[in-house]
Order: sequence, then structure tokens, then C-alpha cells
Amino acid sequence: MAGVRAALEGSADIGMVSRSLIHDEASRLQAHLIGHDGITVILNTTIPLNEISRQQIVDIFSGTIINWKAFGGKDMEITVIAKEDGRSTRRLFDNFFNLKKVVSTAQIIGSNTEAIILVAGDPTAIGYVSIGSAEHAVALGLNLKLLPLDEVPATTENVASEQYPLRRPLNLVTLGKPGKNAGRFIKFIQGEQGQEFVEKNHFIVIKKRGMAK
Repeated sequence: MAGVRAALEGSADIGMVSRSLIHDEASRLQAHLIGHDGITVILNTTIPLNEISRQQIVDIFSGTIINWKAFGGKDMEITVIAKEDGRSTRRLFDNFFNLKKVVSTAQIIGSNTEAIILVAGDPTAIGYVSIGSAEHAVALGLNLKLLPLDEVPATTENVASEQYPLRRPLNLVTLGKPGKNAGRFIKFIQGEQGQEFVEKNHFIVIKKRGMAK
């Protein structure tokens, strides 16, 4: 939201937003696609749960289900890790699952890295983060598992092929048509060198979905 606000206020020539623009924003801002991302629910590997339904996700994050024994695990209270209000990831997650509230005992965090570290280090925790970041954490050996959604594995490949349902565009936004320097920067990020930077940060480049020019 900060990127949208900065672009609308004119305090920045370019803002960043990891979601689609909503109607009132789209009437004033131009979105420039630079990549794609997916959001996955993550667990500590010690939890004996390898699949989960949408309703179960809602029940956990709203506080209807509060103990892992409901899923055949140990008698341990569930530690919910949620994003801050105003974060694009939080907004996307809540809207996708029609989540009206988050349990009051949830630990509220900001970055993907913070969520990954908390979940990997806590055998009672559940959270949600970018798929690419979670895959990278698993490759580094962290005690983390990515849960499939609607029986589709949470992988960057499945986001790129549009099979995975919880995905989003990554955009740069400008107030109307970008100026000369802003336009050059956007063209760079959408080009080969810029897309290498996107991929190194564990996101999905636009060319993988046939959208690069």
C-alpha cells in the first residue's frame, strides 16, 4: 500500500505493489508488470499435516481450530503467524479465503523472512509467505513444508503455468504515463537484466508466462 500511496501523492515517480490495482487506483495509476508470485501456507516439518482445505485454513487463522490434535498431531496449541494490516500479502490472503478476522493471539509480522524464521523454528506454527521465498528456505535446509492448495502443489512452476490458485502480479505503478527516467527504469526491469534480478529474488519472471516483450 505504501507504493500506491506514494505514487498517488506524487512523492515518488514509481511505486511498487505486489497485487493488482483495485478500481479507484486503476483509474489514476498505470501498472507495469515486472513479475509474478504465489502465496503458500507453510508449516514446521514436525507437524504431520501434508494437505489442508480452504475451510481448515479459515478455521485455523480465525481461531475456530486452536490445537494440532484436530489434525492428528500432538496436543499443542496452534501458533498463527499473520502479516500486518496494509500488507498486500495479508490483503490477498484474507480476500482469497474470505477471512473476516484473524485470531487475537496471532503473531503479527512483516516480511517473508520473518515468517519463515518463526515457522521453521516453532513446531506449533503456521503462516503464509511467497512461494519462491519458501522454496529457497527449504533448499537451504530449514524445517519448513509448503502445503498444496486445492490439491495443487505450491511451486513456482505451478504459479507460472497458472495452475496454482493463490497467485498475484508484481507491479510498478506510476501516476499516469511514466516520465522519461521512470520509463527507462521500468523498461530496464522488464528487460533481460532486470528480470534476472527478479528471478534472483525468488519471484517468477514475466517471460515464463509469455508476457515479456
